[in-house]
Amino acid sequence: MRRNRILLAVILLALVLLELYVNNVFTLILLLAGIFLPLASVLFSVFSRNGLSAELMVPAGLRRGDTAEIKTVFHNSSFFPVAAASGELTIHNTLTDTELTKSIRCPVSGRGSDEVQVFVEETETGQMYITLDNLSTRDLFGLVKFPSDHRLRRVVLVEPDHILTEVNVSEVRETEGESEKFSILEPGRDVSETFDVRPYVPGDDVRAVHWKLSAKTDDLVIRRFVKPINYSVVLLVELENATPSALEACVCYAANFSRGLLDTGIMHTFAWFDGGTDEYCSFNVSSYEDLDAAVFRLVCSAPHGEEDSSAKRFLMGGEQIGKNTTLLFVTTHAGTPEADELAVRCRTRIAAVGKRGLENADPALQMDKLPGRIGKVGTMTLNI
Repeated sequence: MRRNRILLAVILLALVLLELYVNNVFTLILLLAGIFLPLASVLFSVFSRNGLSAELMVPAGLRRGDTAEIKTVFHNSSFFPVAAASGELTIHNTLTDTELTKSIRCPVSGRGSDEVQVFVEETETGQMYITLDNLSTRDLFGLVKFPSDHRLRRVVLVEPDHILTEVNVSEVRETEGESEKFSILEPGRDVSETFDVRPYVPGDDVRAVHWKLSAKTDDLVIRRFVKPINYSVVLLVELENATPSALEACVCYAANFSRGLLDTGIMHTFAWFDGGTDEYCSFNVSSYEDLDAAVFRLVCSAPHGEEDSSAKRFLMGGEQIGKNTTLLFVTTHAGTPEADELAVRCRTRIAAVGKRGLENADPALQMDKLPGRIGKVGTMTLNI
């Protein structure tokens, strides 16, 4: 802006000198135009500055790798046109901690609207915060700037890829949970324990009929099963600070492992530590609705530092660790003391995303090495 003012001053000085030396109608017109046009542009900006507003339009939801189309619509309620409406668009992904900043600018006609489109290609898994700030109006020659306090923020969720996952169970396992703790308030679906009984209603699953009790009462009676508080299969995700590609790969693998377990009929606990909210998140996944809720919360999480971790929180809890616990530990940092302790405390299989920490990992650990970039992944196989 300072450069524009200096340039205008130089041009006006040249026009004045030209008028003094030549002194004809043509040079006089040039001098008057050099004074009037910038002045008119500044006056238009003064009159229209309070009539400018903006609207931020973002996609409702995306899947990893999609192109996000972000529209900024400028509205001018003033009769005078806005020579240049400008702002700064910031796209920040809380999971991968990546940020993209773009400057936008466009003219807006009097009592009209104009839009600017920004395309973000190859979006990463995570929660994208899209912020529009530093909104301002400028005159046509860039001599004055009128900032506005107008600030907009929108959130877009980028879901992980769906990867076909095959789960191989190495031993006979109760697919309904095998929890050691059950809710005393809510029924569930664990067939190993009965919550209560009730009369049969048309449409009930006949497999839930309590045949012995029905024979005694001459009426069909349905068993309602208990709801496990902690399942014996635990999917633990470690979101320690790593490269953006490793973090989104870790989330993608974990989400698909959970879906693969559920497809096989294995209910499980899905847990991780969210460094953004300092919260240990734990979901009992017994349905696809539970899975969607867990993945939504996982995608909205942020990585954490080395001072805290999902493994530490899991070990501190204690109640989930038992002799029958099977732990699938998905991590971006394999060689840690916590990983060794997990292997001692319960049956643990580690899915190491990327190469970080592998040189320090115990060779005796059951470990699958997964690439730090998702790329073109076909079918994944999970052995538990």
